Amino acid sequence: MPREDFRRMRGTTVAEKKVWYRRSIKAHIEWAIAEGYWRPGQKIPTRQALVAYYEVSKHVIDGVIGIMIAEGTLVGGQGGRVRVAGGPDIDTTGPILMDPDLPVGED
Repeated sequence: MPREDFRRMRGTTVAEKKVWYRRSIKAHIEWAIAEGYWRPGQKIPTRQALVAYYEVSKHVIDGVIGIMIAEGTLVGGQGGRVRVAGGPDIDTTGPILMDPDLPVGED
């Protein structure tokens, strides 16, 4: 998902942008999990890293993470790092670069 998509929201209300951002980011994170970029039990990147990557506010990221925790896709929160549900805790953090055109885990 090109990050430029997030900048094409001219002429829409703030509420519409937040909904679009949340849906798009949630879909991107679900894609990252389905494709194995983030494995069950693995920590997801920090809120600050996700804010910087998606170029949105911490409230948008918190909303996405909250929805995904409520749905059971992610687990954790309240002082602990958020992890992908469905596996034993893994002490590594998933990559922030999840664009299918970018190499992940390669030198």
